[in-house]
Amino acid sequence: MRSGIAAPSRLQTLIFCVALLGSMAAVTVTVAPVAATVHPAIAGFSPVSGVLGSSVTISGTHLAGATAVTFDGVSASFSADTASSVKAKVPAGASTGPIAVTTAGGTASSTTSFSVKLSLLVAPTTAPPSSSVAVSGSGFGHSETVDLAFDGTASGSVSTDSHGTFTGAAVAIPASATAGSHTVTATGRNSGRTAKHTLKVRVDWPQFHDGPTHTGYNASENVLKASNVAQLTVDWTATLGSIGAHVGSPTVAGGVVYEAFNKLYAFPVACGTGGAHCSPTWVGKVPNGSSAAPAVANGEVYIGGLGKLLAFKVGCGTGGATCLPLWTATTPDAFDASPTVADGVVYAATENSPDGGLYAYPADCGTGGATCDPIWHATLAGSSQFSSPAVAGGVVYVGTLQGYLYAFAVGCASGGAVCLPLWKGTTSDSDAPPGESTSAIDSSPAVAGGMVFVGSIDGLLYAYPASCSDPCAPTWTGVIPNPSAGVKEVYSSPAVANGVVYVGSTGGYLAAFSATCGVGGASCSPIWIGRTTTAAHDVTPIYFSSPAVAGGVVYVGSFNGGVFGYKVGCGTGGATCDWLWKGQTGDGIDESSPAVVDGMVYIGSVDGKLYAYGLP
Repeated sequence: MRSGIAAPSRLQTLIFCVALLGSMAAVTVTVAPVAATVHPAIAGFSPVSGVLGSSVTISGTHLAGATAVTFDGVSASFSADTASSVKAKVPAGASTGPIAVTTAGGTASSTTSFSVKLSLLVAPTTAPPSSSVAVSGSGFGHSETVDLAFDGTASGSVSTDSHGTFTGAAVAIPASATAGSHTVTATGRNSGRTAKHTLKVRVDWPQFHDGPTHTGYNASENVLKASNVAQLTVDWTATLGSIGAHVGSPTVAGGVVYEAFNKLYAFPVACGTGGAHCSPTWVGKVPNGSSAAPAVANGEVYIGGLGKLLAFKVGCGTGGATCLPLWTATTPDAFDASPTVADGVVYAATENSPDGGLYAYPADCGTGGATCDPIWHATLAGSSQFSSPAVAGGVVYVGTLQGYLYAFAVGCASGGAVCLPLWKGTTSDSDAPPGESTSAIDSSPAVAGGMVFVGSIDGLLYAYPASCSDPCAPTWTGVIPNPSAGVKEVYSSPAVANGVVYVGSTGGYLAAFSATCGVGGASCSPIWIGRTTTAAHDVTPIYFSSPAVAGGVVYVGSFNGGVFGYKVGCGTGGATCDWLWKGQTGDGIDESSPAVVDGMVYIGSVDGKLYAYGLP
């Protein structure tokens, strides 16, 4: 209160307010009614009993906007269909008891109990050898010991709670478990109750050179070995084009083989035997064609084409149906290199000339033919025509025709912003004018053991430290012998397994180097080389076919019309090795690299066919 000014009395204030109101026009004030809280209610559910993982429909009123569903207090996954219906799955750890649904209006509980039957739940339901799966059970005796088994072989035990349920157990899949259906069993020691669940053992090769690190190594292969690889024969073939077709590298995921030549093709792995000719389950329409290896993740298949990156839904059709993409990303030039998927992001490089680009897209960009914008992109000095990005340790690596290896942080930007590289690795001729480099990188990098390996058309294999700084010089380079002067390019992408790096050369050799063969830019010689011909000076080049390592055998395709298998560790001191097996194709193998999974070898040929080799 200011000094010297008396405060108005209550009577004075009242007289002022009445006078003010009397001088104003009538004002209508509308007050919105307060919304009444609508409480959910459960009328019933169907079925009234079930096993773990089964679906239950809950009916009632005011169920829309459900935020939680529980079975006897255990949280369940659900989908809110309508105000009168919610669908939920019986969760692991659930026991017999009421069902509850929570919305903004409160929580409703059923007046009757859902009965959980004797059951076993395995997650995931498909897994490779030498891994493990989580196991949950219900309906066993209270507080009893339950013995677990894989195909009848003991695999530990677990104790139930007072409701006869258990969670958090694990069953190991033996390294010897072959592809197909297997049985996980749980048996109560006191109650004698036994529950079973079918588990599928399967290995995937879901993108170029197996995974985002591009090592080309299937450590789980337990069917094909050096002792039986010579017995491989053609199980089935599929015709994609005519002679001269540059069929790309196949990928395998979910029991399906994906191959590209102008279109995207999907074939079942068990397509046929005895040299059968197979037709695709479905075909993806790819504008302007593609021969880049597809990548499979998140229930989608990603493939590059001329100026487009496309995503198709896995299993989008049957009977040879033609599918349209879920979403498309458009760029100024072609995606000739295979896309790479890691942690929900699709990375793809273009061949813009004279400079290329690296793009990062959200893997779940959209549906219904949506158009996708990149999360971020980067400009590359020299186009990245065939180098597929490799992702490892939060870094994306890609090579260019200017002879550089680039490294970018995976989350380097958002909103389509431009990224700058973490570092740039140089080759022997990286500073040549655009389009004139004699050490261009068409090879895709492989990352293993803290190193990045990549080939160059100067005939060298380069090894860079993954945690490098700019400019980055190679730790060592590998020199591959060539029987004919001037024939030396390394278009092939290296494979890495158990401390050894394998790569092919147009000189006709598969070379094996120690991954730690030198430091300080040392020049290394191979441990051994595998030849693709019996004639000492007959060059049968290995172009873009990249080695695959599985079951103690290294596989690679050659332009002389065959895919070869060599024994790992077949020699030392630079020895020359002969192949253990040769699979003849109708023409040369140019751009296709073998995929080796579950006792099968898949590869494409210039004769326009996809070949699937298996044991008799």
